[in-house]
Amino acid sequence: MKDEKSGEYTHHEGKISSITAHAEITEQEGWVQYCEFSSDKGMNEIRIWVIELDNKTVHFAAMDGFPICEIMSDDFIHVICGHITDDNSVVVAGIWIRVL
Repeated sequence: MKDEKSGEYTHHEGKISSITAHAEITEQEGWVQYCEFSSDKGMNEIRIWVIELDNKTVHFAAMDGFPICEIMSDDFIHVICGHITDDNSVVVAGIWIRVL
């Protein structure tokens, strides 16, 4: 369920949409990492993530949700992300691919 336009922190709009995004890890302290996230929708934010003890599950804190990811390999991360705001409820799935 979404509004016709993106929310303040929501990158998606309409019933089904896709985005091109870039996440760059800027700092790491043990299992805690910080990244700068930007998308073609013009949204920029800093996120923090924690890698679980299994070394493959990742939990993010974003401005409007808590994405859960699974590290599939050195080059692929599977992402499930839910956003909930006053006027948007969004769930998305995708793959992050390492670009060197």
